[in-house]
This record gives sequence, C-alpha cells and structure tokens, in this order.
Amino acid sequence: MFSLPPLDPETEVRPHFPALAKYPDFTFADNAGGSQILQSSLDLISDYLVSSNVQLGGGYPHSADAGKRVADAKRATAILTNVEGGDGQVVLGSSTTQLATNLAHACGLKGKMEGLFELGDEIVVTAADHEANVGPWVRLAKQLNLTIRYWLPTPIDHNNPFSLHLDPAQLPSIVNGRTRLVAFTAKSNLLGHATDVEEAVRIVKESTGGKGMTVVDCVADCPHQTMDMKAWGCDAVMFSHYKLFGPHLSALVISPSSPMSSFRLGTLGHYFHPTDPSYKLAPGGAPYELQVGCSAILPYLTTLGSAGVSESGAKALGDRKLVARAYLRIGTYEEKLSEVLLSWLTGEEGKAKGVKVVGPETKEGRSPTISFMVVEEVGKGRYRKRMKSADIVKVFDEEKKIGIKYGHFYAPRILPCLPLEQESTAPEQGYAAEKGDPWLPEPEGDGVVRISLVHYNTVEEVEKIVSVLKRVL
Repeated sequence: MFSLPPLDPETEVRPHFPALAKYPDFTFADNAGGSQILQSSLDLISDYLVSSNVQLGGGYPHSADAGKRVADAKRATAILTNVEGGDGQVVLGSSTTQLATNLAHACGLKGKMEGLFELGDEIVVTAADHEANVGPWVRLAKQLNLTIRYWLPTPIDHNNPFSLHLDPAQLPSIVNGRTRLVAFTAKSNLLGHATDVEEAVRIVKESTGGKGMTVVDCVADCPHQTMDMKAWGCDAVMFSHYKLFGPHLSALVISPSSPMSSFRLGTLGHYFHPTDPSYKLAPGGAPYELQVGCSAILPYLTTLGSAGVSESGAKALGDRKLVARAYLRIGTYEEKLSEVLLSWLTGEEGKAKGVKVVGPETKEGRSPTISFMVVEEVGKGRYRKRMKSADIVKVFDEEKKIGIKYGHFYAPRILPCLPLEQESTAPEQGYAAEKGDPWLPEPEGDGVVRISLVHYNTVEEVEKIVSVLKRVL
C-alpha cells in the first residue's frame, strides 16, 4: 500500500543521537551492552525535572502534569510490546535482572493451593539466555522444590557445531504436562539469532494443555525487531529501554490473560495498592524522569516508519503499523552491516586465521550482534583457542577508535555447548535438575569477541572494524 524506502543512517538516524556528533571519529560497536540515547529522550528528562519534578497524585497542575507524563511513558511501552490491557500491565524498573527477580519472587509468595506452582511442577530455562532470565527461575525452583529443565541451543548447520541457535523443534522432548513455565530469549545477546517466539509459545501451550506460561526476554532483540505479545501469545516479555535508545530503565510487561495477572501472583507492593502488575511488581517504582524519558522511543520509531507515507496515511496506519514499518527498514539496513562483517569472518581469509562465528554464519534471521573466537582443531570435531579473545579486544582498546568487548556476556551456559577443550561441558538436551539443583558452569572468562551493531552504525564503520581484524588476527 505504501512504499518502504531504504534507511539512510546519515540523514534519518545519526542526527538524533548527540553522542555520535560529540565523538564523530569513534565507532560504538558494543550496542548490545547499551545503545546511545536519543536527544529527544534527554530533552524529556530535562524538561520533566524543570517543569514537573513533584510527587504524583496531587490535584495541583504540576502534579497532574507529572502523573500524565508517567502514564504516557507506560502507555508508549504498552504500544511497543502490543499488550492488551494498557499501561496497568507495564512494570518499569532498573533492569531486567531486577524485574525478573521481582516476578519470580512474587510467583513464589502464595502457597501451593493458591499459587502458580505446586509440588511436581517443572520450569524450563535455556542455556542461551542472559542470566537475568535464568537465575530467578532457578532460585524459585529451589525454593519450591520444583524441577528445572534446560533447553540447549543446537547447530542450525549440522556441519558447523559453532552455528548454535535456539530451536523450538527441541521443545516437545523437553516440555510435558507438568511444565508450568518456560523462560527463553527472543534473541541471544551472544548468538544474535532470532528465536521463533510464536512457534515456541505454540508448542509450550500444546504440550502443557494450555497450563505452561512463557516469559520472553527481548532485551537483545528490541533494537532490531518488533515485539508483539498479541501475535506471540506469551504471558510476559522483558526488554530494556537503554538498549532501545532510551534511558537506563527496563520493562516487564504481562498479558492480562496470564495467570501472572491474577490473584495467584503474590504482591511485593503495599497492601492497599491496586492489584494490577504495575503495582504488584514495582515496590517503590522507578525514577519518574527516566520513565518519562522512555516516551521518546515510540515517536522516534513511528517517524522512521512514516517515511514514504503521507500525513493522513500515517494517521490511518496508527502507531503499531508504523513501528512495524520502522523495524522492517531497520532490519533491511542492518543486514548490510551483518553482510560486511560476516563475509570477512566466514570468508577464506577469516577461515585461514581460525575464525569461528559463534552462532549462525548467514545474515538471514539474525541481527548484527556477531560473536566469534579464533581456534584451531585438535582432533576430529574438537577445538581449542588459538588466540585469546581478550588479546584481540585489547588492540581495539589501545587504539581508542572502536568500542567492542569480549567475555561470556552473562550467558555462561553457551560456551559449554561448543566443541571446545574446556572444563565445563553441557548436559544432555532437556537435562532435569530435580529440587532446584541447578547446572552452574564455571564461567569461561575469556569467552568470545562480540561486535554488536545497530542502525546508526554505518557500512564505513564496519569496514574499519574489518581492517583492524585483518591486522590483529
């Protein structure tokens, strides 16, 4: 119906980010750890502190204005995730680690007759997730004497054991009639590959007779792909605004049809507060000015989605469709960034140097969050590191022109799934840890080199990264 013009980062994107103007010769390539912030977000934060820095709930103008601004921020987050029920389903907090911990704690507060779990129930977590969406559920399982099962990433290419991804086809052998919750990521912050969330949720519901809840971590996915709770059918999603060009806050959004929105979820809030999730799971609340700063993300995305559309056409499409258009433009552009980097890492020169991309090697179905290590084969199908990831990143750090990182990135269970000589190895698919006795591998500190790009990065910046890699490896 409307054209979808290609994204131009120089004219449409980069002018919105003041850090890029302040440091024009520096390449920010650690965006999976936190993106740069929009100028419009900074403006909202500053204006709130000057114009309405008062307590909510009063009848005087400044307080009424403050309340409206905070409500608008939650409403914008609800639109971004496409949740039914509005802003009462939105919980804002300091991090997804804190929010997931709050949710798991509240899930365990009520007794086994009234609560969400009973003896014999099982929880499934993945070896591809950030610890934020693993640790809280492991602790809950231990508290309630539940069984924890592990959904392990598997190679997307059976000839390449490093091409790990989270495959929903593994779920029927893991999920069963006693599964009450499956916590998984929409995109690993290390592997960079998109999980088929809708298919995973469908399998969980089918395999549990509709009793299995799903909690989806969208932190690594939200800068690259639209979130859609209605289409996915999940119970809850989490994402971080500071990965999505906003201030340092995160969101937990719960479907109103989920048992987590019912009386069966305990409360961490004051006893006299309303019973919707935004009160139950946010004791004390998040800083008002940062909540308001999050409001800038939605209009930024709808502006990107409005390219090629008349003003009346944009109004007819509405925010959700404009956001979807924005992500289509972002995704198409980001494929170019991935292609430049992957073509060298997986090409003849990269292979000759022992480079192994950790995750799928193709640009399709992934974001430009690309991890790799440099290895040598020590036996059939077994490898060891030929070069430390820390030594590679050290050269970038010393040159002070490009920011990347190395490590396990709070996903320490991925590396044991690789065919490396190492102390920790992964258990079998669907491994059951009864009574909450978890699989806690010792983190392999050197980990991978991770280069994580977003739509304000340029092809020229990626070419600079490749030129350094050619010298270092």
